Amino acid sequence: MQPICMVPRSIYEVRKGLGKMKAIRFIVLVCCISLLIASCGGSLDPGDVGYVSMMPYVNEGMGIRSVVPLNWIETSAGEFQRRESELDQTTLILAKIPEMSLEEAKSFAASQLGLDELPSSLGNYTSPTLTWELYEFESMMGGLINLKFMLAMASDEVDVYAVLMAGLEVEFVNEAPLHETIFIHVVHGLSPLE
Repeated sequence: MQPICMVPRSIYEVRKGLGKMKAIRFIVLVCCISLLIASCGGSLDPGDVGYVSMMPYVNEGMGIRSVVPLNWIETSAGEFQRRESELDQTTLILAKIPEMSLEEAKSFAASQLGLDELPSSLGNYTSPTLTWELYEFESMMGGLINLKFMLAMASDEVDVYAVLMAGLEVEFVNEAPLHETIFIHVVHGLSPLE
């Protein structure tokens, strides 16, 4: 019979005083933990819905840090595109808007997104460093493409921080929700550099 898990002999030596049954339970526990760690450590197949590998992101020029999706392309400072195909419009933007009030930043964001004003906030999210206002809406960009947006905005006493995710409606419906797999992790991790 083949062993399920190879355990170093030193574990047996450490567990001598526990008795045979306790030693077997300990070995099974070590094997289960090893399997769990091994299953979490590998990279995930892009076809696995609901899983996105994230990596740390620091932008010293903007003075921010967060996490961003692994394998997304940074097209300009703080702007990432997934680019799974030539038609993929899914974009993630992290920004720091210096010396602007939150209300001014919201008006500016609305005008840039083709809106008269931002819709009512869906609520707040408190990360370890900031309290964010959350928004979700759709907008026609260039009169051609209807994009769905998720926006989070927060302010410390000096600057405004924003996370924007945009993509085709179908991207938000057919795939694992981008809110849970990417957006909220980026918002949670975004903080000013000290």
